[in-house]
Amino acid sequence: MIDTIIKTGWRIVETLFILILICISLGIIIGSDGSGPFINGVLSNTNNFLRNLPPGTFLSIFVILALYALIKKKS
Repeated sequence: MIDTIIKTGWRIVETLFILILICISLGIIIGSDGSGPFINGVLSNTNNFLRNLPPGTFLSIFVILALYALIKKKS
């Protein structure tokens, strides 16, 4: 039961992450003038988040994710 909930939660997180990446890609390809308000909102929120995030935090998140991927690949 708990395992199913955890897998479902990760699927939701992965789906939302892919949605954010698609919106960013469309915003870059189409531009801010041609894209709709949803894509512009996602772009502005992503820009604000990344600009206000301290560099050390971003680096540590990247290192943790890289280590997790490396450990998961070996096992």
